[in-house]
Amino acid sequence: MTFSAPALFLDDDRSKNDFVPQACPAMITTQVISDAASFRDLRSEWNALLQACPSDCIFLTWEWAYTWWLHVSGKRRIHIVVVRLGSLLIALAPLALRPASLKRLMPWRVLEFLASGSVGSDYLSFLIRPGHEQIAVREIARCLDQSGRMLELVRIEKSSASMAELSRQLREAGWKSVGLTTNYCPYSILSGHTWESYFGSLHANHRINLGKMLRRLHKDFDVSLRVAASESERQWAMDVFVRLHLRRWSDKGGSTALNRKELIDFHRAFSEISLERGWLKLYTLLLDGVPVSSLYVFKYREVYYHYQSAFDPDYRKYSLGTVIIALAIKDAIEDRAVEFDFLHDNESYKYLWARQERELMRLELYPARRMGSVYRHSAAMKHWIKRLVHNCAPRQERKP
Repeated sequence: MTFSAPALFLDDDRSKNDFVPQACPAMITTQVISDAASFRDLRSEWNALLQACPSDCIFLTWEWAYTWWLHVSGKRRIHIVVVRLGSLLIALAPLALRPASLKRLMPWRVLEFLASGSVGSDYLSFLIRPGHEQIAVREIARCLDQSGRMLELVRIEKSSASMAELSRQLREAGWKSVGLTTNYCPYSILSGHTWESYFGSLHANHRINLGKMLRRLHKDFDVSLRVAASESERQWAMDVFVRLHLRRWSDKGGSTALNRKELIDFHRAFSEISLERGWLKLYTLLLDGVPVSSLYVFKYREVYYHYQSAFDPDYRKYSLGTVIIALAIKDAIEDRAVEFDFLHDNESYKYLWARQERELMRLELYPARRMGSVYRHSAAMKHWIKRLVHNCAPRQERKP
């Protein structure tokens, strides 16, 4: 599906009511990509556009989205909206069409971001070339309006200007929108710090406790830390990570992060790609040569993303999770990272390290047609049922 329209104006940093005429009008084309081959062929253009975007992060890379598609997408269909100005790619809306699901209490198909769901992607967004925001969102909104599909966009940053503009434009077309804060991503600013200055910025009690943990470990064991730097090391470290993670959660009802073969396959595949790109920081803590804790981190641009952790419950009294985070942050500082992002879920342990946080939200958009009202009321019923189940469930340790 392709839409075309003359582009008489280009966006710049003026207000949206001011326009700059082009000397030679270019043609705006909007296309929906729905096949895997075209998705694959977008790789170089996708990543070049992403590097120009202020929203650039690991979870918006072509590699993350395409690997998810290969391993975890299930029965979803590709629905990537591509906007070009002449031959220049100015925007991507990386979406997928999710099938109807009675289990989800959604008996119709819904558009959502690629890499939504159980892989835990944060900061999902459109990719828009700076200077073209207004015209790009307008074209994406026009395309989505013609589709007539409900949108369920999760884990978007609340401050996202493109999501706010999409919501505004669709509301002007008669759509309804519902936005809800769903989570927070704590993060630590590392720029300007040495390990000593960062350690000194932590709360006094945390510094004292961390010092005791490290002294006790070094007293009882020969302590070493490995960081996967070769393919054979990655394979070994990933095997250790999966084994420790599943063991940690075995007596708590099981993990929701690695509870299916396709999820494990996804992480094996993406960690291989990440190692090739220089994005992987897979740490393994060993005591007397025995692997007892893992930390799965991505290094993208100048940010370290704390993705997932694992430890042997037999060593719980040694607070291995705290220790390996400390060692990873020290490594990040020495690598001149500017930030250590703990990603979604605002568990209390993250705030031992983090002083800032970003707010994530879910944005639901319902079309103006009669079915839009049906979508909206059914979604409200789904959220009510989920809250009821959550409130009635026994309290237990939060799963990853």
